[in-house]
Amino acid sequence: MKKLAIIAGYAPSLLNFRLDLIQAYQNMGFEVYAFAPAEEINFELLESFKNLNIHFKDIPSNRTSLNPFSDYKFYRVLKNELHRIKPEIVISYTIKPVIYGCLAARNLKNVKNVALITGRGSAFEKGGIKRWILGNMVSLLYRKSLSKATHIIFQNENDLTFFKQRGIIKKGTKTKIVDGSGINLDKFQLSQPISNPVSFLLICRLIKEKGVIEFIKASEILKEKYPNASFKILGPPDSNPNGIAIEDLNPYIEKGIITYLGRTNNVLPYFQNSSVFVLPTYYNEGLPRTLLEALATGKPIITTDHPGCKETVISNQNGYLIPIKDVEQLAIAMERYINSDQLIEKHGKESRKLAESKFDVNIINKDMINFIEV
Repeated sequence: MKKLAIIAGYAPSLLNFRLDLIQAYQNMGFEVYAFAPAEEINFELLESFKNLNIHFKDIPSNRTSLNPFSDYKFYRVLKNELHRIKPEIVISYTIKPVIYGCLAARNLKNVKNVALITGRGSAFEKGGIKRWILGNMVSLLYRKSLSKATHIIFQNENDLTFFKQRGIIKKGTKTKIVDGSGINLDKFQLSQPISNPVSFLLICRLIKEKGVIEFIKASEILKEKYPNASFKILGPPDSNPNGIAIEDLNPYIEKGIITYLGRTNNVLPYFQNSSVFVLPTYYNEGLPRTLLEALATGKPIITTDHPGCKETVISNQNGYLIPIKDVEQLAIAMERYINSDQLIEKHGKESRKLAESKFDVNIINKDMINFIEV
């Protein structure tokens, strides 16, 4: 039986974001091995892997740590595992798994060594000498590891251009752009529009670049004028250097400006119970998964005119694109929905149409598999 190894930086993401791809390969006769750090893993998740016939192994790593000894251990264990199972295909995604996964698989015979670039990440954010050093270090590691990749998949044109301009990928490497990770339209079905009262939902890890502060400031402006409107944030704290602590949200929670919903393993009910999805991000990611979930559930979208985000909105058709860090324009866009039930319903239907025509996970996975098979 042919074997596929898939390497992630966070164990739950294998089931939340890559299960459809995994099952597509299982239907093609592949035995699937999954590797990821077991951060916050639980018995229920392990049982899920077992019931889905996925061979899962915990390989400890810290995705935000710069500890070279920890990273080397991650690489060595990964290399030993890959040489033990000898897969025909290795797919790695997110920064550390791509870097160390591509290197660990480089000496396997006849392997298709696939790097899935799901965004540039915080390493390439602007901001002082430390960020400059980190960006150059990551570029160097990427350059070395991606030289071993046989296929590289990007989620937007800007990231591909960026990698080429920095000389990270060599000429002749097979590259492709796909529209994000795709969305399962059977799981994320069209929900009924909710407009009384209007509620705005932001789902993200609590880091500055996701636009959390901008969302709070816009909510503060609108809450005074429209006290019945609600503004909700869902997502966990993050160890990112620009992470936002829950304590920082408390003053706005206590004033009734925002509602913090904590964290969840199932975002679907939160989409179903909200009117409009807002993501004012300027984080360097490929194509945010939450935007695809919002499209599929038929929610109008307000997001930034930013790589990976702008691909999900046709302005004034299924939502609005705003400049990054522009609280005023964000508030104006949100206010349009507060004042129009019809707009919520109209834009929501258009979001679902866009999900069906462009972001169906079956379309995305077929595209990726066909590319990898070449």
